[in-house]
Amino acid sequence: MIPINKRKIGVCILFSIVTFGIYQIYWEYLLVKNTRAIQKDESSCTAEMLCLVFVPFYYLFWWFTRGKIVKDKFAEHGYSSIGNEIAYLILGIFGFSIVSMAIMQNDFNSLKFESTQSIQRSDISPRRRTAMDAENIFEIKGLKKSFGDHEVLKGIDISVDKGEVVSIFGASGSGKSTLLRCINLLEDPTGGEIIYRGNNILDSGFDLRQYRAKVSMVFQQFNLFNNMNVLKNCMIGQIKVLGRSKEEAREKALYYLDKVGMSAYIDARPAQLSGGQKQRVAIARALSMDSEVILFDEPTSALDPEMVGEVLLVMKSLAESGMTMLVVTHEMQFAKDVSSRVIFMDNGVVAEDAPPSTIFNAPKNPRTKEFLYRVLNKDI
Repeated sequence: MIPINKRKIGVCILFSIVTFGIYQIYWEYLLVKNTRAIQKDESSCTAEMLCLVFVPFYYLFWWFTRGKIVKDKFAEHGYSSIGNEIAYLILGIFGFSIVSMAIMQNDFNSLKFESTQSIQRSDISPRRRTAMDAENIFEIKGLKKSFGDHEVLKGIDISVDKGEVVSIFGASGSGKSTLLRCINLLEDPTGGEIIYRGNNILDSGFDLRQYRAKVSMVFQQFNLFNNMNVLKNCMIGQIKVLGRSKEEAREKALYYLDKVGMSAYIDARPAQLSGGQKQRVAIARALSMDSEVILFDEPTSALDPEMVGEVLLVMKSLAESGMTMLVVTHEMQFAKDVSSRVIFMDNGVVAEDAPPSTIFNAPKNPRTKEFLYRVLNKDI
């Protein structure tokens, strides 16, 4: 029987911890370098089990057998048994670290590729906006909002039909974001009406809880719960507001996370995600509520330029699926290519409301023409 030596076991555990530490450091390096948070699948679990299970056995086996074969070879060259043991332990650290790094690198590359492909293949709904309904969703009449003596909205009149994508642009301070926040009642209007499917949402007794479930909002700063992972962020609203079971909420969340290319990141926390990934999670959260209207408040303004494209790609897929969308944006090309209508706001009023072909090629309002000249740097 091999005698138990606590000192030997302690040293083996120490070297095992060092090896596992190297594994964790390299994993974090992959996340930081590539601004990705990767759900651990079978490959990464294999690397982790390699460190947690096989590495200690490797060290223990060596220590208790005293490395008889290799020890004799070291002795031939004048090395002491202690030097032999230390060399073998160090060799084990680097050997297992390299193997686990290779497994993780392969895992990371495959996940990154799959995430990109899933965005490109994304089809939020089989229904296409080929024959658009004329069913009215919103009728906004004389909407006003003041902050103290400062009147931000000065009587807004907008009608939105089912399946329309209405892009709203204008200079900073023109009231674009305030308009969306009033529509979702994050701000209380000081006047006017917001008619949703024939009912004024400002009337007392209106069911705001269900209204906000049907009319979701995607914010500039994502507004995800930092203490929850991606999956739970997409489940919590369904459970609390819609009363769904955890199983049903999970199934719905997984479905839409897959549609926006985020199924590989369900266990990640918001702090581990890039800006583009956070915004895609926010979109999946809105879709999980079975929303029929999504309000986008400058969804790409807080993103690095290279992250903008992945969010716009998801939004374009949503538009093609027939989702009703109101989008405050500075992305003029997106507004031109995807919108049903484009609204230019100036100083708290709707200065122009027209199809994108009119707004971008022959605007009627001189202020619209002036703004587009400054933004696009060309005469219209």
